Amino acid sequence: MCYTMISIIVTRISFLIVLISILGWVCCGCSSEPEPGTDEPRLPETETGTTETIVVKPIAHSIAQDSIVDAKNTTSLTISYSSHINISQINLITLNDRVVTSATASGNTLVIPLKLESLTHYTIKVLSGALSAGDNTTVNSFTLKFKTKATINLNNIATGLCNVNASKSAKAVYQYFLSIYGKSTVSGVIEPTFNSCDYSSLIQSTTKQLPAIIEYCIQDIHTTNYNDISNITSHQANGGIVAINWQWTTPSNEDDSPESYSIDSDFNLKNALRDDKWEFKFVEHEFNLIAQTLQTLKDNDIVVLFNPMRMAQNHWWGKLDAIYFRELWRLMYDRLAIKHQLNNIIWVWSTESTNLTKDELKKWYPGDEYVDIIGTNSYADNTNSQIDRFLLLNETFEGHKMIAITECGNIPDIPKCHNMGDTWLYFSSMYATNSDGTLSLDKIFQLNTTSRWNALLNHQKVITRDEISIFK
Repeated sequence: MCYTMISIIVTRISFLIVLISILGWVCCGCSSEPEPGTDEPRLPETETGTTETIVVKPIAHSIAQDSIVDAKNTTSLTISYSSHINISQINLITLNDRVVTSATASGNTLVIPLKLESLTHYTIKVLSGALSAGDNTTVNSFTLKFKTKATINLNNIATGLCNVNASKSAKAVYQYFLSIYGKSTVSGVIEPTFNSCDYSSLIQSTTKQLPAIIEYCIQDIHTTNYNDISNITSHQANGGIVAINWQWTTPSNEDDSPESYSIDSDFNLKNALRDDKWEFKFVEHEFNLIAQTLQTLKDNDIVVLFNPMRMAQNHWWGKLDAIYFRELWRLMYDRLAIKHQLNNIIWVWSTESTNLTKDELKKWYPGDEYVDIIGTNSYADNTNSQIDRFLLLNETFEGHKMIAITECGNIPDIPKCHNMGDTWLYFSSMYATNSDGTLSLDKIFQLNTTSRWNALLNHQKVITRDEISIFK
């Protein structure tokens, strides 16, 4: 019994010793520092006196991103910020990577003076660090890209027609052109046959608008009667303007029949300027024939934008050279304007070649005293602005004449043209047909869609027939 009691006491003492050891170990673990390298969870520390960084942003600017501006009238860029700003490092404000040294800041506005060139791309940068807005404040950087349109000097344009004896009506049309040039573009179409209105009527049925200019092609003057001008007369009486292009056809030999005449014959134009050659007699006869049609129009006081022989640089009519073409034109002017006194004509000279240099264009040009309007043909596969072409013609002929698109397939986007600076006087859109010969708006020139015709003829930059009151 004693032995049993002793065993029980020893066991309890051992248990107490173990219990005390465990409690001691736990207590020591709670109060001691953590061992190096151990991850001990901590409560987040709270710092007193710190403030959140304020971000100042540009909120408005006077030039829109990727816009086209007038170089002459755009003299500064104004940027408004969301808070007051100061200039800290002006060398961090650049225009096309050149430091803008005269920028100023006032209140929340930064003003950057500009001196722009026409037809140029620009990038303005206000880099980080250029501006400040007080302690604990960051001003965002800013980049703006834009370009300038061409600046065309309209002050050199001839104020009157080259024919000093031009009719009162012809002068009225020319003065109207002067009044809208650079501001708007007159719409026009080329009809498939003389005196017709089929193509323009198709456009009207789609857009509810009639093009202002209707142009007719005269080619077979040897076999066709052009005396019926009823639709032409009606068009002008309702405010419209009439244009005629003469696609001259010639023989290769003296005894060729009119049915064999061609626009690309082997006609000797050099001989046509010598009065002892049969070619000269042929040319005189041609001028008399075209004069008969123009006389009919004159008798009805119809003003004509007359655009003859406009494929010259393609070397039609006997693979002619520029010097002979100039003399041919001057001879034609003498016969029609002086001999036949066709004072209802406004003379239009066109170039169809897009790869001629300034010197080459000048060689083909008859001269300011024989031309009223300079034109060009356009058969691009897009509707882009054709500012390069416009500038070439304007610079070559020193801005003395208004410039038009005298024939085109896909019509350039006229509003975009005006934004870029190629402010064409007018355009004449070539008619298009389906495979069965019926007229179509977009069969061949597929960018002249119905919706595009609608937008074009209803745009404020494009003049339709109802907007002209010269003959009403």
